[in-house]
Parts: sequence; structure tokens; C-alpha cells
Amino acid sequence: MTTNVEAILMKCPDHCGEVRRVSLSEAMSPAWKFRAEADGTISLFPSVHLTSGCRVHFVLRLGLPAPSEDLLWG
Repeated sequence: MTTNVEAILMKCPDHCGEVRRVSLSEAMSPAWKFRAEADGTISLFPSVHLTSGCRVHFVLRLGLPAPSEDLLWG
């Protein structure tokens, strides 16, 4: 899928209240990839590990965040 989206903004799933920017641009490091699912949600990979603030580590699959150790990408 080709997209012009360079980043997504999302509320931190750890409920700290912060809005986080996740880069999708291959020109930036680190960068993530996303997949638009048939049900309208998105999946984001690899996992996101925030190194500041609440320092949460999660994956986003089918629009739902989960602790990174709970889901494996196949």
C-alpha cells in the first residue's frame, strides 16, 4: 500500500494522557509501518517502545494496543 501519511498521532495507551507521534516516514529513524485492516482499524509494527514519559512498550493490532509480550507478529 502506498501512502503519503508521514506519521500518526495517538493517545498513549498507558493512559498517561500524552499524545504521541509515531513516524511512518522511511526517511526518519525510527520509523514504523502500518497496515489498514478490512474492518477500518490499523495495525502498526514493529512494537512501539516509548523511551520518555511513561515508557510504555506496546503493539497496535487491529486498532487495539496490547503489551508487547502479549502479541507476536507472524
